[in-house]
Amino acid sequence: METFNITKIMEQYAPNTDELSKVLFPHIKYPKQAFDRVLKGEANLDSEQITRLASYLGILVSDLFNLKDDWKGSYDTTKKCLIFTKGEYKINLNYNGSFITVYKDNKVIHQEVKSCADSMTFEDFIRYINKFIV
Repeated sequence: METFNITKIMEQYAPNTDELSKVLFPHIKYPKQAFDRVLKGEANLDSEQITRLASYLGILVSDLFNLKDDWKGSYDTTKKCLIFTKGEYKINLNYNGSFITVYKDNKVIHQEVKSCADSMTFEDFIRYINKFIV
């Protein structure tokens, strides 16, 4: 059985907790305090809140229960780019799949224009970005 681990989710996706608190607890006067109780294990999220969490992170609900140490993908509607995360690494792929930015601990460690990204398979792209992990 897959488990839901809010601590690992917070580590892997590193969302803004103030914003997320308001998304998960929209009708609560002090949403941050309610979310802090969840993070401490004193309360749990219900199925509606789990759905909101997945939507906020731009992932599937099933991804919340399957936190392998593998690349997770999402889409940022404001930046209009694909985002891949794995541990402390984040890859932004935008401008029609040709501009790649690699982050480690939220610091840019590599940027490039990759014109062949359109012709790569997903597996090829994952192999390509894995070379940036030290």
